[in-house]
Amino acid sequence: MTAPQIHLVFNHFPLIISLIAIPILCYGIYKNSSILIKTGFILNIAVLIFTLPLYFSGEEAEEVVEHIEHVSRDFIHEHEEIAEKSFVFAIFLGIISLAGLLNFPRKFSVIMPKVVLVASVLSFILFAYVAHLGGRISHPELREGFVPNIENHNHGE
Repeated sequence: MTAPQIHLVFNHFPLIISLIAIPILCYGIYKNSSILIKTGFILNIAVLIFTLPLYFSGEEAEEVVEHIEHVSRDFIHEHEEIAEKSFVFAIFLGIISLAGLLNFPRKFSVIMPKVVLVASVLSFILFAYVAHLGGRISHPELREGFVPNIENHNHGE
């Protein structure tokens, strides 16, 4: 697989896994269920694991796509800047989730799930923004001010 293929294959996983982890953590905290809280922690560790191939394929993927005619280098740079911050945050989320998993339910049993939940929500927001910025790189329909050319479309006539 090439770097752009790796990048495209893995790019939705952190976002989707975060989206699954958040309600599981919420419900686990609400029900005081250690199995659900631990599941949320494990899912957040998976977020970090799936972020690794994204981060390490990003530079090479950039080198391939930046020469494509409709690809915006400004959008690539913006995506890259936020992606780096998201990667650092994913490391933080993975570390605190692992710490919570290893220490739960002993130490931090009251506060740690809530801290991880807040970090999970922030991580989801960051990954959603990174995904949006990544989509704008080669999808002009996601760019501000895009107007589709509908007059050349004959609707099958």
